Amino acid sequence: MATVTTPQRPDLDLTLPATLEAVDQACAQVKAWLTEYGLGRLCFDMSLLVREALANAVVHGCGNDPNKEIRLALAQEGDDLVMTVEDPGPGFDWRGPNRPFVDLFEEHGRGLPILRYYAAEVTYNDKGNRVTLRKPVVH
Repeated sequence: MATVTTPQRPDLDLTLPATLEAVDQACAQVKAWLTEYGLGRLCFDMSLLVREALANAVVHGCGNDPNKEIRLALAQEGDDLVMTVEDPGPGFDWRGPNRPFVDLFEEHGRGLPILRYYAAEVTYNDKGNRVTLRKPVVH
């Protein structure tokens, strides 16, 4: 049986100021990275995941303080894309109860359900200031 090898993609590792403008720039860089390495079909899903994770870090983790920095790392591990977003904030209790529904008329509260829906796996560090998302690379 023949083995098919895909070229190794270099990791994308960004440090950005805690601003929504930087979130937009990071989303553009992720789209370019995905497109360059033949994963353009994942641009919508990954851009949504990146935007939600980074926006949570900007607003909740950094309090919209542009002097604070957020780290975004994206890599391929086997058949998965793995994205990590970490902020210097105090974190949150991710073990707490999940909201049973999303109120579409509220300005907040949709980020974590979106992460859970679009990623195959969502994990947090103990402190709750780093989220790791896994998204399968569908062939």
